[in-house]
Amino acid sequence: MSENINSDAESFVQQGLESNQAKNYEEALASYDRAIELKPDDANAWYNRAITLSNLGRLNEAVANYDRAIELQPDDATAWYNRGNALDDLGRLEEALASYNHAIELNSDLAFAWHNRGIALRNLGRLEEALASCERATKLAPEFDFIWHNHGYTLHLLGRLQEAIASYNRVIELKPDDATVWLNHSNVLTNLGRLEEAVVSYNRALELKPDDANAWYNRGNVLNDLGRLNEAVANYDRALELKPDDATAWFKRGNVLNDLGRLEEAVVSYNRALELKPNDANIWFNHGIGLKNLGRLEEAVASYERAIKLKPNDASAWFNRGNALLKLKCDEEAIASYDRSIELKPDDATVWHNRGIALKNLGRLKEAVASYDRSIELKSDDASAWHNRGIALNDLKRHEEALASCDRALEINPNYVEAWFERGKTLDNLNRLEEAVTSYERVIKLQPDHALALLYQGALLCDYLQRYEEALTNFNQALKFAPENPNVWVNRGVALINLNRLEEAVASYKRALELQPKNPHAWLSQGALLCDYLQRYEEALTNFNQALKFAPENPNVWVNRGVALINLNRLEEAVASYKRALELQPKNPHAWLSQGALLCDYLQRYEEALTSFERVIELQPNNVNAWVNRGVALINLDRLEAALASYDRALELQPNNVNAWLNKGALLCDRLQRYEEALTNFERAIELQPNNALVWYNRAIVLDNLGREEEAAASYDRYLKLS
Repeated sequence: MSENINSDAESFVQQGLESNQAKNYEEALASYDRAIELKPDDANAWYNRAITLSNLGRLNEAVANYDRAIELQPDDATAWYNRGNALDDLGRLEEALASYNHAIELNSDLAFAWHNRGIALRNLGRLEEALASCERATKLAPEFDFIWHNHGYTLHLLGRLQEAIASYNRVIELKPDDATVWLNHSNVLTNLGRLEEAVVSYNRALELKPDDANAWYNRGNVLNDLGRLNEAVANYDRALELKPDDATAWFKRGNVLNDLGRLEEAVVSYNRALELKPNDANIWFNHGIGLKNLGRLEEAVASYERAIKLKPNDASAWFNRGNALLKLKCDEEAIASYDRSIELKPDDATVWHNRGIALKNLGRLKEAVASYDRSIELKSDDASAWHNRGIALNDLKRHEEALASCDRALEINPNYVEAWFERGKTLDNLNRLEEAVTSYERVIKLQPDHALALLYQGALLCDYLQRYEEALTNFNQALKFAPENPNVWVNRGVALINLNRLEEAVASYKRALELQPKNPHAWLSQGALLCDYLQRYEEALTNFNQALKFAPENPNVWVNRGVALINLNRLEEAVASYKRALELQPKNPHAWLSQGALLCDYLQRYEEALTSFERVIELQPNNVNAWVNRGVALINLDRLEAALASYDRALELQPNNVNAWLNKGALLCDRLQRYEEALTNFERAIELQPNNALVWYNRAIVLDNLGREEEAAASYDRYLKLS
């Protein structure tokens, strides 16, 4: 009877094995159950029932069945091995490892136990032990590709990349159509920096498994690293077709689109990544960069703030937030953001640099210089920091230091256009005008369309060096590149005046005012032309009044307005205009001089005139015109010797001043009757200005007083010809 039961039990086990083989797992279980009913201590039945339960995913039951099989047959290495597999699948790695160890104790040549033991150790993070286990498996069963594959993967995790490649190559020899090994092979090549080879390997993986989203994604990363950006985008697109909820792929795609300048698409990609992964600080950060590049600065700030909320100690996020705020001209907030970035990363030169820019914008120039200095300490070859330091020093009137800063920027980068430009402005401030012209010339050579350099160089040539034709050429050239810059048209007008091309100058000022009707400088300059050169005084006055609408506190407008009013014989209004100029700028020598001339020459208020001229001399002791006009006022006050001394001082300062020689001669002749000395003065004036009719007239008078009638008559004739 016992033999029949055993036979029947074995028969049911055999049926179970066949059903299991056919993947009819429920039938297999029923067969094993029948066998166990007949023979409860049949270890083989319990063991195979455990395998079927594993195939059904009923792993806890499978473990219990392996345990029963092992109770009945404790030296069955295979049962211990498969028990380990079930425990491994349940994530009970330490128990699985113990089971594999027991299997190996029973059968040290069980290759698969060594192999799976290696996987369990690897998953436990015990990589060196895992590698040793995998190596044992390769020695016992070198013909199995998956053993080499896991050996290679463990080496990969250990960073032993060349050895990993060798293992993967062995897998490829054994199983050349395994897409997964080609993918891992590609990943190791990528880590080794052998990017072109990695692409080839990814290509093979995708030939074998074209719907592998990870392979498309990884190949996209490598193509990105190779600078093949459009191809990278195409790969990310394919990965996302296959796996549309991959936030990382959307993120990487956004980065590449950003690099390609396809900014709108980049932001869309980041938006999709954030829908999938809204708490990823890195995605918010790059989203901010994309928005900043699009000029959507307020949104960029919001994105950076979201990144900071998720990752408060991210110095880069604080820095980039500061940059966006800087562009928004929110300088105080930008500085606060830079300060936080510096707390987190105090040695970042770029943060100190940009902090300096924000401080400079706020007029906190000394702090800006200190910030630039710190930036330069950290990165001494940053030409931009030296250049911006020069700008701040210029604004502080520390021009020599500014020049040294610009020169240092140019040592680092001899072709730095804006540093040459700032150097030109600095040299201008130092009154080293020819050097300034040369510096601007360097800008124009490097960047021929630099309209501001053409303008500034032209202004120097015109206003200081009297090279008017060259200046006009500059302004015309600037207008090719900046035809709507009103300042160029205004300065062009000045050059045209000095070339006596007055109507063209009027047209130039008119164009400036068409472009910028509220430009007080243009109204002032046009008014001065109409007043001083064209004698169109009513129009001039209209221009000055218009300038005052937009710059009511510009003392130069009030002074020039006074000149127009004098010529319109509106003298008291002229006095009021000069008075207003001096209220606005009490140390304006031109206003004091103009007021004095009005009081002296038109209103005969000589004491007040003398006070005005002496105020000029206090401010500008070497102002020749003040000394000459002072002499006129003193004559009218009958202080003749003092007047003579005033003219002598004018001539000490400017020996070629015709008016001083003429007025002194008139004083000597008309009031002091010192005719010989007077004649000497008139002769000197004629040497300097032979066609001055008034000098010839006064010479005739003095010659007549000396009884030299024929010479007097000849001198008078000369006067009449010139008049």
